[in-house]
Amino acid sequence: MQRQETDVYARNCRMAFAFVIVSVLVASAACSSHGYLSDGKRKKLISEDLKARRSYIRQEALIRLSETNDFALEKVIVAFLEDPAPVCRSAAATGLRRVGTRKSIPAVAKALKENGEYPLVRCDLAMTYAILAQEDAVSELARLLAEDPNPMVRRTAAEAMAVTGSTKCVKPLLDAMASRDDNIRMASWQSLKSLTGMKDLPPEPRYWVAKLPPTLMGEAPQAQDKPAQ
Repeated sequence: MQRQETDVYARNCRMAFAFVIVSVLVASAACSSHGYLSDGKRKKLISEDLKARRSYIRQEALIRLSETNDFALEKVIVAFLEDPAPVCRSAAATGLRRVGTRKSIPAVAKALKENGEYPLVRCDLAMTYAILAQEDAVSELARLLAEDPNPMVRRTAAEAMAVTGSTKCVKPLLDAMASRDDNIRMASWQSLKSLTGMKDLPPEPRYWVAKLPPTLMGEAPQAQDKPAQ
């Protein structure tokens, strides 16, 4: 009996050791393929791959560079918001979420208005704009949510509003929750819950209107009657 227990203990130890080894190997592989880049590899990506004629090579280089989380690469990445290939513009937009600062906001806003024919690019730009500009992005996101011809972009605008953390988004989200598009309606509902902390209301505007303070819905507060002197 004692020997059996010893055998079981030894087997469990071997399994635990094997798990640790596998975990270390997986983590090492992840570190080698993402994040850190040697100076030589970084120079190659910038001097060669970003200048490649094939868009998928430029796209991969943008992804690898942004994974370093190095803010020194912001200017390099932001320049590719004007790349002729939509996949590279998208890669630059998503990359700026990791290496971008508020300095990139004007370029992102400009690209958002210039990619009318590319809804996927607009989606990536809208989310990046929300992350970088925060409350300053609300008016543009509201415009996209109300007016963009592509429902995928409108849904992304609703999702991005939650990222801004601004209660100025409540009114446009309430309006969008009346949409006939289920994806837009549900995205607006989720963002409203995130911004207001009201998790138990259903995705019906009338329930929200009954519960939310008028000031959050864009209404001016009513003046209080002053007592007679």
